[in-house]
Amino acid sequence: MLVGYMHNYNKPTSLVKIISFIAKAKNINVVYFNSDGIDLNTDKITGSMLVGDKWRQTEMKIPSIIDVNAFALKHESEINHLSQHAYLTDTGNNRSKELIHNELQKDQSLSQYFSPERIYSKTNNGDPFDCRIHLEKNGQGEWEVAKNYVRIGLGENAVENVKKGTGIAEGKVFFKANYPDKAKQMHHKLKQLGLIFAKKVEEIRGVELATLGLDVDIDESGNLFVSNISSAPAPSLLSAEIAMLRSDYYNFLLHNRR
Repeated sequence: MLVGYMHNYNKPTSLVKIISFIAKAKNINVVYFNSDGIDLNTDKITGSMLVGDKWRQTEMKIPSIIDVNAFALKHESEINHLSQHAYLTDTGNNRSKELIHNELQKDQSLSQYFSPERIYSKTNNGDPFDCRIHLEKNGQGEWEVAKNYVRIGLGENAVENVKKGTGIAEGKVFFKANYPDKAKQMHHKLKQLGLIFAKKVEEIRGVELATLGLDVDIDESGNLFVSNISSAPAPSLLSAEIAMLRSDYYNFLLHNRR
């Protein structure tokens, strides 16, 4: 079985290598390529496939399933061509952040999770933080929270630096330390929020996505507010978790979408 992975980089990323290793154990080969490797005339791609622990260049017909990284969506003509020959995990349809946020806020059950002003969350020590919910599809084609983690800003420019993750904490550990009386409740609320939003974003966009990231702020009363939605959440902190879920999702797609 074969799955394509499209990104912008000339060489495969470390995440793709981990995905490839795990996918091979499930009898799935992953071929990495970028827009330059697509031949629009022959319907073939030139990319790299993992052989042992080395990447080897290969040429083949367009795979029936292609995992498209959101950063590669700018190559519209290539994406349109691929979509005529393969199932893509993202096509770029209705991708405008403004559109998505506006549609989400029209939903009465979700509008409560948006604030007209930015909420600046603070730890017990007074340091700003925000929460990242990283979601992936699993082997049943359903959304699953790969990990919740908290990014904590430190120092004079803490508010600006919180997005850079100056300090990183596991969600459960953080909530036990900062919300001891309702740690389980907070963790559960965050998980459910991610699952609800992921399904709604798919509905708005009309695309079955493979991954999604939500940035969430928490006010003094413990209320959750979504500050950002990303179709390309950074994978560096949870590559193993992503690779396990993504390879399972590839197996689902190969049996249900091609």
